[in-house]
Amino acid sequence: MGKTKFWDVKTGKVIRQLNEGRGSFGSRGCQQSLAINPTDSTQVFYASNLSVYNSSSKNKPITVSFPKEDARDSVFLFGLSYESCTAFSPDGKIIAVSSIDDLYIWQSTTGDRLYRLPAQLADDKLIDKSHTSYEYLAFSPDSQIFVSGKSDGTIQLWDMKNGKEISKTTAHSQQHIRFLGFTPDGTTLISIGGEGTIKLWEVR
Repeated sequence: MGKTKFWDVKTGKVIRQLNEGRGSFGSRGCQQSLAINPTDSTQVFYASNLSVYNSSSKNKPITVSFPKEDARDSVFLFGLSYESCTAFSPDGKIIAVSSIDDLYIWQSTTGDRLYRLPAQLADDKLIDKSHTSYEYLAFSPDSQIFVSGKSDGTIQLWDMKNGKEISKTTAHSQQHIRFLGFTPDGTTLISIGGEGTIKLWEVR
């Protein structure tokens, strides 16, 4: 069972400890197995069990589930694993989670699904899916653009207004994506590959 600890940076003492359920921190687990709500630092969302925990409410989950029970389909449940990644949008209104083949976007307050993004690449059909798993998810500062990175070095940009793909490129050829992030003004995307190369991309 994985555990998350919150520390007081002034005293160095543990404020609260959360037991997040089945392990999302295995040796092959995603770097983003959990995400903290930027607008409410007490809320932590875990990709492995689709639960939001509140660090100030004695470890009890918030009542919103992701996705809602009536929206859960076998394709999603099959694709979800401890390697799934998650990310909050900067405005705290959207949660993104990856499965094997797709990306799922939900409203954080209601659990309603906004988009199911078919992010699987065409040339992945003959490749073991474990070799092309998602490794990083991120939102632009204005929460309007979403970016996903896969272990084959491919990154995709998505428009959150309509759920459409903006662009796709092989940023780091056959290399793992170690980081994706936007500059504060949202005009530049930064990617870091497993080979140690840092690339800056103009976002239009």
